[in-house]
Amino acid sequence: MATMSLSLTIPDQHAVAILNDFCEYHGYQTEVEVDGELVANPQTKPQFAKAKIALFVKESIKAHRANKKAEVARLSEVDIVEAIEIS
Repeated sequence: MATMSLSLTIPDQHAVAILNDFCEYHGYQTEVEVDGELVANPQTKPQFAKAKIALFVKESIKAHRANKKAEVARLSEVDIVEAIEIS
């Protein structure tokens, strides 16, 4: 499997705040419920952020591919409809 590495350069003094804000915006919880008990989230904030970014990439690709196929289908129907003689 290929590995794609992306990195962001963020000034040191802003890195923690940016990670915290990103995670908070996307719903990271410091505690999660397991078997009816609140426990410390086993997923770290960096792991959570990576998962959210991976999901964004996947969703973007799905939307892009669907849009391309929809355009091909639309153009196909345009040709069919244009060929209909209506007077």
